[in-house]
Amino acid sequence: MSVPTPVPVPVSLSETIARYVHALKLSGRSPCTIRNARGALRELAGFMLGIHVSNLSQMGQEPLMRYREWLARRLTVNGTPLRPASQCEYLSSVRAFCRWMVEQDWLASDPMRRIPQPRRHRHLPRAILEP
Repeated sequence: MSVPTPVPVPVSLSETIARYVHALKLSGRSPCTIRNARGALRELAGFMLGIHVSNLSQMGQEPLMRYREWLARRLTVNGTPLRPASQCEYLSSVRAFCRWMVEQDWLASDPMRRIPQPRRHRHLPRAILEP
């Protein structure tokens, strides 16, 4: 009986993202889910490289909070701020990625656990607003 060889911990963030996207494909996630996760994590990787975070050992709560704050200030191609719902979508992909890294034993704890989601604006129903 052979003992399975442990999978080595990837060092680079980009390699880890590639493995995560591959795991999503293997688990049967929809192409839309995979595309959204890949896009959100590509954006995360670009931001992290900009603040000189390139490997997993540097990926902690502080750089991820900076990413959340950056998303709140990020402008769309139309020059408008990114809506809170869109920010939540990006952060949701990052949360799932971090949980997956914990499940792989590549992170000791989830650095996104204490990072709050942006507050979504709630609108009153149209029936209440119309006279």
